This record gives sequence, structure tokens and C-alpha cells, in this order.
Amino acid sequence: MTKQFKIGDRVRCVSESVRLKRGAVYTIAGQTGIYVQLLETGRTDYYASRFELADESYSPPPPSKFKKGDTVRCVSSASLYGNKLEAGDVYKVEAVSRDLVRVEGVNALWLHCRFERITPTATSGEARKARGQAAAARRAGSEWAARAIAALKLFCMESYKRGVTRVTLDEFRAAGRVDEPESANAWGSLPRSAARLGFLRDTGHTMKAGREKAHARLVKVWAIQPRAL
Repeated sequence: MTKQFKIGDRVRCVSESVRLKRGAVYTIAGQTGIYVQLLETGRTDYYASRFELADESYSPPPPSKFKKGDTVRCVSSASLYGNKLEAGDVYKVEAVSRDLVRVEGVNALWLHCRFERITPTATSGEARKARGQAAAARRAGSEWAARAIAALKLFCMESYKRGVTRVTLDEFRAAGRVDEPESANAWGSLPRSAARLGFLRDTGHTMKAGREKAHARLVKVWAIQPRAL
């Protein structure tokens, strides 16, 4: 008969494994059939039979400090089931529970201590720049935009296959995958369109552009989202 635990139960490991230490005490974050999830690791594939109730009182943590839609920065890198968090990267909260957070673009649950909330502030100059880029893209025409976004997606697919997980618009322009629009400002709207389509994510980082014509200005670094390619 499968052992049944409830969220918040303190349990002691009675069967050691690679990731579990016999005698160590953990906290149940959930149970699905024969499997339990541990608060301390976030993993969901531990057999319930590996644990027994521990004689320890447990005070539940305070409610999550995040809510859906919050912008957060990762403060502690982690990897789980092939999903990675990079310290310093910026994410948007997709779902929260008392102890765990799921962020857009990373298909896993994470302890909220790995994040801090930030308040993104766009200057009036940045807002004007974004509006100008959008207007330039409209002037360039829907045909150019469609060609450009398709070329950018293919560029991301090929880059990811080579092991590249982050790209910049400057690198895409240097690759010469699409013709120049009537206004150079039209380029700026492409990454945001790609982000709306889900195959790029703004990391919150910048780097110096490599093209000579870019004069080493700072450009945004975008993370490729392979599931959307």
C-alpha cells in the first residue's frame, strides 16, 4: 500500500539513493500516486516508500512573496530535468504556490529563494525608441517583417543545434539572412516579435555589438527557447 503524506509533512529518508541521504529529514511539497515532491529539492519523482513521518514539528513558510506576472531576477543558478536557471537572468513569473515558482521559458518548479523581484523601468527615451522601431517595422511592410522573423527563427534553430543558447540581434544582422529594410530602425522590433512568439527570451543582459557599423554599442542578449522552434 502506498504511503500517503500531506503537504508540509516532515519525513525522514529510510532508503538512501544518489540524491537522498538516509536519516535526513525533508519536507513534503506534494504527492501524486506513488511519488512525492520534496520542498528542499523541487523534484517530483521520489518514491513515497523511501520516507517515513519524522517526529518533528513543522511551521509552514509564509505565503509566496511573488505573484503571477512579476518580473524577477535569478540569484542562484540551478538545473533540473534539463531546464536551467542562470544567475542574473530576468524572468516573468508564470505561476506560484506557497513555496515554489514557475517562470516563463523554463519548464520546471523552483524554490522562490532562487529569485528576487525587480521593477523594470523603461525610460521615456527607451519608450520613444520602441515606438519608433514599431513604426519603422510597419513602414517596412508585413512582407519584410514575415521574411525577417522566419529568417531569425531559422537562425536560432541552427544556432541552438551548434550548442549556442544565446544570441543578439547584431549577430543575426551580421549573418546577412535577410535584406535590409527601408528603415534600419525596423530591425529593433524583431526580437520583441520573436519573444511574443515564444522562441526568444530577454535575459536582462547586454553586450557590446560586434559589427563595425554598430560602433560597439550595447545590445540585448536573448535566450533561445528551443521548445518554440
